[in-house]
Amino acid sequence: MMRMSCEAVRERLPEHLAGTARSMAPVIEAHLDICAECRADAALLEALRRHPLLPPRGLQEKVVRAVVSPGRRSYAFERRVVLA
Repeated sequence: MMRMSCEAVRERLPEHLAGTARSMAPVIEAHLDICAECRADAALLEALRRHPLLPPRGLQEKVVRAVVSPGRRSYAFERRVVLA
């Protein structure tokens, strides 16, 4: 059986947990059986998939209003200074 690196398994975990990586499932499962770190990552992703985090009510509308408001101040310059 083919072996996968942790990096390769982590890249495929979302697909695997969604059931769309069926051809790779045996190899991924074999890796998860022997790798506690990847197993922990899989458990975290599964928990997030089952219980998605939702933004507070009204946040999307507030963001949209702030972005499209005519008096909106541009922060592009400040960002460049901070990142430089």
